[in-house]
Parts: sequence; structure tokens; C-alpha cells
Amino acid sequence: QMAGRAGRQGIDPVGYVFSIVDDRDLDVHALEHLFEGPLERVESRFDMDYATILNLYAHVGERIGEAYEKSLARFQRERREAESGHRRDRPPREAETLRRRLEVMKALGYVADGGLTAKGRFAAAVQGFEVHAAEFLEAGILHACDPERLVLLFCAAVFEERRGDASERVEPAVLEGLRHRAEHRVALLRRREVEAGLEELSKEMDWKMSGPALRWAGGCTSGHGISGTLQL
Repeated sequence: QMAGRAGRQGIDPVGYVFSIVDDRDLDVHALEHLFEGPLERVESRFDMDYATILNLYAHVGERIGEAYEKSLARFQRERREAESGHRRDRPPREAETLRRRLEVMKALGYVADGGLTAKGRFAAAVQGFEVHAAEFLEAGILHACDPERLVLLFCAAVFEERRGDASERVEPAVLEGLRHRAEHRVALLRRREVEAGLEELSKEMDWKMSGPALRWAGGCTSGHGISGTLQL
């Protein structure tokens, strides 16, 4: 995959990969397997999340669509569709999704003048809920939080309720101001996504695990007493 990336993106006609082997750890059988053993299947880990898009844009700029067209991810998806007999329309849809998400990044100030802004570089360095984190940072929410409220904030950003989940009551004063400001920023993000024509929107805040999260932040290591209904 390392050797092929340069060729797929039209950078080099041939790709080379060099491995530095320490003589002290030299294993002849391992080398034989490396050069003569069966080829291991390579699966692309390309994701359409915002961090991936921002990191790709930092390297190729407006050629981001072209880079996707030549990616291993598209090749493998097209091959799987051909093998299964399904219509080969998913890659074009994914390319359109990429374009629309890039529009969102530009509208919210992550990308400007052909490169990443400070906000964009921050989001690109975060893996998972990177836009939530960047929006909270820009709004000054992170700096206004003490450690316990940071726990509540990011717990609400990542938590997805499942059947059987339990939580306990949290006094409204605990989240005074925090909940409204955080939800406002996420609502702005989701509104931009709707305007760009995206179908899958960024996750909304979910505060239902605030009780256990607050207990954990306070040093509790037991689930004893965590029950009831969260009311904010």
C-alpha cells in the first residue's frame, strides 16, 4: 500500500519501500516469509470523516477529489460492487459526500485560501469528534470548563444511548450555561451540513450519562447508586 500510493496519485511511476533490519534481530525464516510467503490482503482504511478530509486537503488542496478518485478505497469498493453484481454508483456518491463535507469545512472556517486555518489544523490533529472539539474551542467553551465540566461536555458529545443504559439526576446548576452553548455550536454545524446537502449529520449532544460521568470525575469507581432518570 505504501509503494502504491505514489503511483495512484500520479506522483511517481514506481514506488519503493525500504525496511531497515537490525542484524541482531535478523530472523531468516521471517525474511523468507516476507519475500516468498503469500501476499497479505491489504484493506484501505480511508474514512470520510472530517479529520481525514482536512489532512488530505492539507497535502493536495483542491485536488482532494482527484486524490479520492485514485485511492485504494475507491478501487476496492468498485471491485466489491462488481463482484457482488450491485450497481456501481457508490463511489460517485462518496466523492460527492467528500465534496459537500469540504464545503462545510470552508463555511465554518476550517479551510481558507487553499490551506487549513488554525481551527482546521486543530481539528485535523484530533481523531474522533474533531469538529465538536474544534467548535467548542473556538467558542471558548473549553476554557470556561473546569475538569468536571470537561468530562460532562465530552461525555455528551460521544455518548450514544443504548437500551438498558441508566443515569442519575444532575442538578441543573451543574450544567448552567454549558449545555446551551455546546448545543448551539453543534446545531450550527448540523445546519451547515443540511445546507450542503449532507444526509448523515454530525451527532447531537446527549447528556443522559452526565450523572455517572460526574461521579467518575469526582473519583467514584463503583456503579453503586447510579440509577433513576436524568433531569436537566
